[in-house]
Amino acid sequence: MASKQQSANAKHAQVWIETVLYTLIGLAVIGLLLAVTRPRISATQDEFIVQQTMQALSELDSKINEVKQAVGNVRIVDFQLQRGELEISAGAENSIIEWRLFGTSYMLSEPGQSVDIGKISALTEQQGNKYNIKLLLNYTDTIELNVDGKNSGSKTLYPAKVPYAISIENSGPSGSSGKLLINISIK
Repeated sequence: MASKQQSANAKHAQVWIETVLYTLIGLAVIGLLLAVTRPRISATQDEFIVQQTMQALSELDSKINEVKQAVGNVRIVDFQLQRGELEISAGAENSIIEWRLFGTSYMLSEPGQSVDIGKISALTEQQGNKYNIKLLLNYTDTIELNVDGKNSGSKTLYPAKVPYAISIENSGPSGSSGKLLINISIK
């Protein structure tokens, strides 16, 4: 009788050991799948962010072109910044709008090669096994940007839950450069 009870206890213990082993094997397989797919998921998310930002920059460029039509024109653009940073540089010699995303798994273009996508210049730089992406709208040859009424310096926008309200105004010809002066205000 004691032998039957020992046999039953051994079978019961064996079932628990098998359950624990199968659970550990299952968790290891799930962990392995996550380790393999996580970088691809991250790259896909970053690709989506880059595509959204390119659309937002195209809309911003479109509004700048609209206000160029007549002095006093004003347009307001809601600009959602989920990742990266947007820098607006002012001045006759440096009228640039640049968005940067650091440490991404997504490669937009060949590293070190600038690619034009419409009016946007895109550059991917490799940093270890990650990439830094820059999207650039360069107005230096055509207009002079002012940021918050200043004709030099820059303003950097960082990710925020609420979209930035960017006001774009045609202020007429610049006295110093003769280029069309576009004032950008961030609210």
